[in-house]
Amino acid sequence: MQSLVSFLSNPVVWKLVVAYWLFSAAVDSLPQPNGNKFYQWLYAFLHSIAGNLKRAAQTFNVPGAQP
Repeated sequence: MQSLVSFLSNPVVWKLVVAYWLFSAAVDSLPQPNGNKFYQWLYAFLHSIAGNLKRAAQTFNVPGAQP
């Protein structure tokens, strides 16, 4: 329990959490791809990193990924 408390009280952990949250919000604000293959790939890649796997799969019309 002590190691969990020391882990959560580390300011570096919270800086990483905030940075990931900001990155995820920035990726979420990207507009939908309009046919450009590179932008489609970049959009899906960034959403994969941000954890938005359903949205990344919708980019390439993966079956079962409809909204």
